[in-house]
Amino acid sequence: MKKIWFALFSLAFVLALGACSGNSGQSGAKKPAKSATKTALMNFYMDLTNRINAQDRDLNTYEQAIAKTDDRPPKTELATMQKAAQSSAENVGKEVKNTKIPSKLNNYQSEIKTAVKDLQQSYQMKADELKKANPSLDAANKKLEQANDELGKVFKKAGLSPASLPDDVNS
Repeated sequence: MKKIWFALFSLAFVLALGACSGNSGQSGAKKPAKSATKTALMNFYMDLTNRINAQDRDLNTYEQAIAKTDDRPPKTELATMQKAAQSSAENVGKEVKNTKIPSKLNNYQSEIKTAVKDLQQSYQMKADELKKANPSLDAANKKLEQANDELGKVFKKAGLSPASLPDDVNS
């Protein structure tokens, strides 16, 4: 009798395990798609920041120089840096404008397009402002923050922690 109970219990246990493993297989099918989206988003972001960083060295140098209060370069040197920064900002704006959004990110197309547009406008605003004798990059930096906020929303929707675009491109 004990053998029969043991056999029935074992059979029930095997059936229960089989039923549980069937459920995890179904939810597991959704995880690779979500993982692929996360990977595509991270690859897109890394490519975007790498392309910006390849073009914005002079702009970053200028912004760091004008942020100094005590050890600021001479005005003639700042003027030279400003021209280089203006060219750098134009190049970044063109680079960002040509950004292609991967098809794997179709669910986030409108948000990413908005962020890319804000980012491109930010660099165009910097380029335009740097043509002036006394440029102020505050409005352009606010536009950069808008782009960062939009991308942050996309990252959160995809289940990722938001990145910091200003930190990743202004160093």
